[in-house]
Amino acid sequence: MAAAFIPESRISAIVGKLVDTASSYVQQHEASGGMAGEVAGLRQALSKIELILTALEGTPIADRHKEVERWLWRLRDAVEGADDVLDELDYYELEKKIQARDRLHEVRVPVSRRKRKYVDFVNCIFSDDALKSLMEAVKELNKVAAGMQRITQIVTDSYGGGFTLRNRYDIRKVRETRWCFIENVVLGRDKERDRIVDWLTKQVDYQPSSSNIPTFAIVGESGAGKTALTQFIRWDKRVRGYFDKVMWVSVLESFSASEVRNKILEDVTSQSTNVRSSQMLKERLISMRFLLILDDVSTSFEKEWNELIPLLSGQTGSKILLTTENNSVADILKRVTKGRTESLHLNGLEESDYMMLFNKHAYPSVDPDEHEDLQLIGKQITSKLRGMPSAARVVGRVLSSRMDYGYWERILNYIMNLEQSEDGLKVLSKWRYDHLPMHLQMCFRYCSLFPRGYMFEKDKLISMWMASGLIQQPMHEKKRPEDIGAGYLNILSQKSFFNCKPRGPDEVSVYYYVKHDLLYELAQNTSSGECLRIEGVDQKNIPSMLRHLTLESATALEIRMISHLKYLRTLIINSTEFYNPEPDHLYALNEMLKGLKSLRLFSLNVYILHKLPDQIGSLIHLRYLSLRQRCSSENLLHFFSYPMYGLSSRRVLDWFAQSVCRLYHLEVMETSAFSEVNFDKTELDGLGNLINMRHLHIPSDIMIKIPWIGKLTSLQELNDFNVREESGYRITELKDLKELRQLYVRNLQNVTSQEEAIEAKLNVKKNLESLTLEWSVGRSTVSETDELFLDNLQPNCNLKELKLGGYNGVKFPYWIESKFLPNLQSIVLFNCHKLENLPPLGQLKFLHLLHLNSMQAVKTVGHSFYGSNACAFRFLRELRFECMPEWVEWVEWVQVEDRLLFPRLQILEIKDCPRLRRLPTLPLSLRQLSITNAGLDDFPRIYQFVGTKKDILLRDRFFPYKPLLSSLHIVDCPNLPPLEMTQLRQQREIQKRSFQSLELQERIYSRTKGTSILGLTPKIKDNIVPSKLERLALGRCDQFDVSLGSLSSLTSLSRFRMDGCVNVSSLPSAGVFERLTVLHSLEILNCKNLESLSGIQALRSLRFLSICGCGKLTADSSLHQPTVIDVDQGDTTTGSSLNLDELEIDHHLLLLVEPLKSLCSAKRLVVTDASSLACLPENWLLRNRTALQDITMYDAVCLHSLPPSMASFCSLHTLKLFHAPLIESLPNLPTSLSTLCITDCHPLLKARCQEDIGLDWCKIANIPHVSILERFHADDS
Repeated sequence: MAAAFIPESRISAIVGKLVDTASSYVQQHEASGGMAGEVAGLRQALSKIELILTALEGTPIADRHKEVERWLWRLRDAVEGADDVLDELDYYELEKKIQARDRLHEVRVPVSRRKRKYVDFVNCIFSDDALKSLMEAVKELNKVAAGMQRITQIVTDSYGGGFTLRNRYDIRKVRETRWCFIENVVLGRDKERDRIVDWLTKQVDYQPSSSNIPTFAIVGESGAGKTALTQFIRWDKRVRGYFDKVMWVSVLESFSASEVRNKILEDVTSQSTNVRSSQMLKERLISMRFLLILDDVSTSFEKEWNELIPLLSGQTGSKILLTTENNSVADILKRVTKGRTESLHLNGLEESDYMMLFNKHAYPSVDPDEHEDLQLIGKQITSKLRGMPSAARVVGRVLSSRMDYGYWERILNYIMNLEQSEDGLKVLSKWRYDHLPMHLQMCFRYCSLFPRGYMFEKDKLISMWMASGLIQQPMHEKKRPEDIGAGYLNILSQKSFFNCKPRGPDEVSVYYYVKHDLLYELAQNTSSGECLRIEGVDQKNIPSMLRHLTLESATALEIRMISHLKYLRTLIINSTEFYNPEPDHLYALNEMLKGLKSLRLFSLNVYILHKLPDQIGSLIHLRYLSLRQRCSSENLLHFFSYPMYGLSSRRVLDWFAQSVCRLYHLEVMETSAFSEVNFDKTELDGLGNLINMRHLHIPSDIMIKIPWIGKLTSLQELNDFNVREESGYRITELKDLKELRQLYVRNLQNVTSQEEAIEAKLNVKKNLESLTLEWSVGRSTVSETDELFLDNLQPNCNLKELKLGGYNGVKFPYWIESKFLPNLQSIVLFNCHKLENLPPLGQLKFLHLLHLNSMQAVKTVGHSFYGSNACAFRFLRELRFECMPEWVEWVEWVQVEDRLLFPRLQILEIKDCPRLRRLPTLPLSLRQLSITNAGLDDFPRIYQFVGTKKDILLRDRFFPYKPLLSSLHIVDCPNLPPLEMTQLRQQREIQKRSFQSLELQERIYSRTKGTSILGLTPKIKDNIVPSKLERLALGRCDQFDVSLGSLSSLTSLSRFRMDGCVNVSSLPSAGVFERLTVLHSLEILNCKNLESLSGIQALRSLRFLSICGCGKLTADSSLHQPTVIDVDQGDTTTGSSLNLDELEIDHHLLLLVEPLKSLCSAKRLVVTDASSLACLPENWLLRNRTALQDITMYDAVCLHSLPPSMASFCSLHTLKLFHAPLIESLPNLPTSLSTLCITDCHPLLKARCQEDIGLDWCKIANIPHVSILERFHADDS
């Protein structure tokens, strides 16, 4: 019973409100049955309760007296019961308010009656049941207070003869910042990392089997940084380039071969599966070179390893990397894998690295040299932590809250006492938890509802805290609960209870929060009796006082078993076995909800969700409702079409506008729904009753259909509001939405008058930070109309982000200036076709992002754009111009002595501006320059300072000493002269920098994959090419005169494209290619004279290969005689060493050219032009049949049949044939197939595939996704 304590401030607020409410009733009713005395007694007892709670707050739960613990639970039950009563009374007040609002147009309430609002409320809503509940709540609290004398004595004795209010734990207020600090290096582990990476990527001289797969074990105690090091290795480019698949499995507390198998299978197939097939796993892995990472292996049971290892048989080079605290795990692996195991014992960090790590967390925002008195004691503290990285982060962040010598000395003494403990780090974590304020402890405990390693999304976690009543409003100031919750999360992160991490190596701007492994167990232990997460339900193991519960994989029977949890406030159900349309499942939900009257949060994530049970309407305390289904919309509509359900897509969501609309306390609702469902306006009208709704996350196509959205006056964001010329959808609906933070308004052409625009009251929405205003394109509206309406849509001065689209005015509104929008940080203008002159955006002091797209009337960007300030665009970091066909001139800013332009610009992109001739001088701060389809006739200059004193001062203030340009992308700029690196004027340093990306070519091929494939100028000198270049494209160049042998120095190259190199007849030799150890993507396009592919067989890391437009390669391939392969005997020829994930070609005869002919492990084949293909290349397909997962053919007009051997393609899950009019029937297909698509098919094939009656139906009945489409004719209806 470890979590009885709740904050004194929350108890005071609830009991105080209960006393006030009961007192109001007593005043209005003389015959109150002795209630006055009960209320007076409770009012007197409240101060004593507060005193006890204040004395106990911060006291470790384990140190409390058992009698005190029992009393605290009684107090908590009584207080939360009172909270329910008050919340119910508030519910009826909200109902009354909603009813009065709806009658407002009929009845006007006189001002004289408004003063009696509260009294009227009490008289009106106090039914007999409500009065009874109120009296019971008061009496129950008085019973708890009656036991205070004994509790007071216990507390007094523990403090040695009396106590007073103690000082609260001093927590430094930390300002929440937009960005989290992300550690992109692992300090002091370079040697260990390189050793492991070298071992992982080292070629082996034997074929791994089920008994000898190489394994590397990282052994170290908890907190040594094993998982951090392994994550760093996981994303190392050498590792990603070497392995086909890198799989990560967190083993958690227990080790089960079947559980690990299922997690690997889900990772390999990229989808959750109920199939528990060891054979399927073996078939998937056998064709790939994989790395399996098993994190936190704690078991030493040899039996489980003997069951798992035989399933892990892959291609040569497949390996296992694991972390463990147990040395015996490595010993067992040596026996199981026949000794092919290495291990590394991870010790503490070296002293210098450890001090660097400690200082980073102990002095996060100050210079350590400013605290010389703390440095000595800091070294004493770190000497006690044994070099453990987790301890450095934990202790450093605790110390960072107070730069006080006495405080640091107390921490040192505490740590010295822990030296005798075998589990000191866990004790230290518990100590940190005990010293958190009570409200933060509750928030931390709440996270035990989620599994180890769970990725918490910031906004969602905060919303759940809010719904569960964990966010406390400060006593003397009113703040948004979301802002308070963000402060909570920030403090918990600062103190290492959460780590803020990016989702992946290429998504650095998307973050999630995750608990450290040590703290996962702490959350479980400290939340005992309060929070519980279980799989399946064992009623005996569920405490009756439980407040928050997560059920994983629960059945309908098990769900009914929790209806006795009357105190439950959070219920999260995640189950793939739950089918809501089943009558027993719907009944189970109803029975469960009957007993859960106190629920604040209900999350239902099941396979199929048809409707909510009737009892959902009785959950009057509900704040958070999440309804998710894992079944796709297509499968769901098919499921509901069965006669047994008697349903149609029209009634799929018949709960949406009924039961939910009575939940007046609801603040957050998120749901998945169908685009196919068409709602009437009246069906969605009821959503306007949810006047406390703050976050409404529903599909956009339903959101825009909600009428009278203006009734939801608490909304924080409205990202889909479509203006219509009908009641309930006019722009005036925005008038009362004063709390909005984000707003996206579409179809502004439907605003009928400037009075409507003014009535939207955008200028008084003080909280609005992001605004998008959009008109539809292709209109013939008079410019003056748009200009008039936009002038009257002026936002509040606090706006930070603005987007304007489809605007037909010829001038900007007057309010896009710094004096009206001084806080503006981001501007995006798109499809404003008539705007001719840009306003003085350079004067916006805090603007950091500016995008201009499809500004087709702009001809000049001149001095008016910069403004008159001494420094234009002072904080701008990203500037993009796109699709401006008339733009001719970008005026150079007059270089006056003390004026600067773009001093902090990092990204400049110019695209589709074919008449633009020159760029202004660019700043040294620029990191990325991208120019595509522009008329530039010379390369831009970089700032060159003269030597005056004032220039030097300006340079030191704004600019780096050396240029930072590392990405140069110039495509389809035919007027530019050939570039030598030294032609970047006055910037010799650029030559010395290690460019990661460089592209200079005449055009970019239309089928280029990705968004950042990069290239190089036609004239390359070996000493000019940056040695650390990662992506290289040789563009269309008839006079190409470079030796491809020079590529051997580009050892970091990961992507290489040749496009239009007509003079190239052969590729680099195998000796050159084998040095490109991380090259994973190769595209050879339109190289018409290329005669051979010899050399690419040496590219061991190659995963994607595309060959198109190289006609000479197939000139003689028709003479090659294919080898006949027996399906039963298999292929005995020697396979190619290439291990491709995807092969893309434009002619099937390329499959007869070596080394493609010898491929035996290709996973995906794409033929972009199969017009000359009469039958699939069966011999090549058979050679790759165990690996092939996807076959896609375009323009298969001559393909008349599929080979009978298709059934033997055991790994194939996708088969797509586009424009295949000659195929009349299907052979037997592999059981692994999950997607079959044939377009423009023969009518006979369509008939043979008809459900239940077609001759080929039995061959496709078990395929989840089937699309057999006949040719579309214009006269078809």
